Amino acid sequence: MLYRIKQFMLGILSYFEDDNINFIDKYLSKKEKELFMKLKKPDRMHSLRVCKEAIILVRDYNDLDEYKMAKCALLHDIGKIEISLNIIEKGIVVILNKVTKGSFLKYNKYSRVTKYYDHPKIGKKLLENIKFDDNEVLYCIENHHNNLELIEKNIYLSILNICDNRN
Repeated sequence: MLYRIKQFMLGILSYFEDDNINFIDKYLSKKEKELFMKLKKPDRMHSLRVCKEAIILVRDYNDLDEYKMAKCALLHDIGKIEISLNIIEKGIVVILNKVTKGSFLKYNKYSRVTKYYDHPKIGKKLLENIKFDDNEVLYCIENHHNNLELIEKNIYLSILNICDNRN
């Protein structure tokens, strides 16, 4: 629960951070960047923090591609441009889901909430619409909230999941 409080505080503080455009330009194409910049500021800053940490971790592996990892991290929440909850709504949903041990999301029929939690699939479709064709990155984006078994089978997805949960 403490990491959720940390995420909430980082979300609030992100309004005061500067978008690191040079960093983004290093890893994203023009079309990818256009999508990325449509994210709300807290989501952009979250993705930047995830990316910076993921790059540090991926450098420990000689056979992994830093650019692939960066794209996974920067674009993992891109589906949130289609539907987004503000920081208060997000906090309430997370707390209710935690208290109900997952039942809140399982039985919730409120379309904004359910669509928000479908952001990985939405993100994959948005990227496919701009002719993004790295299947491994698309796989990571689509599955970054899925079960541990899938995450453990792909090192990029595993690193993304670790960094996403920390940030």
